[in-house]
Amino acid sequence: MSDFDLRGLWQGSTPEGPSVDPETVKTQARAFEQKIRRRNLVEWTAAALVVVSFGGRAVYADDWVVVAGNVLVALAALFIAVYFWRNGQVELTLDPAADTRSFLESHARAVEAQAQLVARAPLWYLGPLTVGMLVLFAGSRPTVDAPLWPWAATVGFVASVFLGVLVIQLRSARKLRAQARALRAELD
Repeated sequence: MSDFDLRGLWQGSTPEGPSVDPETVKTQARAFEQKIRRRNLVEWTAAALVVVSFGGRAVYADDWVVVAGNVLVALAALFIAVYFWRNGQVELTLDPAADTRSFLESHARAVEAQAQLVARAPLWYLGPLTVGMLVLFAGSRPTVDAPLWPWAATVGFVASVFLGVLVIQLRSARKLRAQARALRAELD
């Protein structure tokens, strides 16, 4: 979606509505829908890998806190996958008889819905994973005899990855909101 120059596309709008080729709007909407499907497939694949990896670690862990942390991370991944399944899909119903304005409105609604989903990612995406990782790190902290730096480096690395994901999600939400505003501005 970010590859399209929406502003340039609709500069020729008339007061009655945008004078955009309906096929162009359909193509953009389908490209957006395909991009979201690819994102969801990547997320579902990642969730499956996390469930298998952390679930396997839970089976072989000795400490009950480590078991609990691994189980919580695996459950968080399942939750995220289900959340994407229920809230992250885009299916634009583009009626061939509808006008270009209807296509633009449908597309703007889909972009705004994805912006809201991504903006809430700190709660439904990072939140559950963070709880599981905190329990896991609490259970795997080194004893008095072991050095602290490998554990601290791992905690720091995971924290920086989570922070990076947070920044990317918030930036993506801003971009999607701007795209939705641009689409809606063309409708006014």
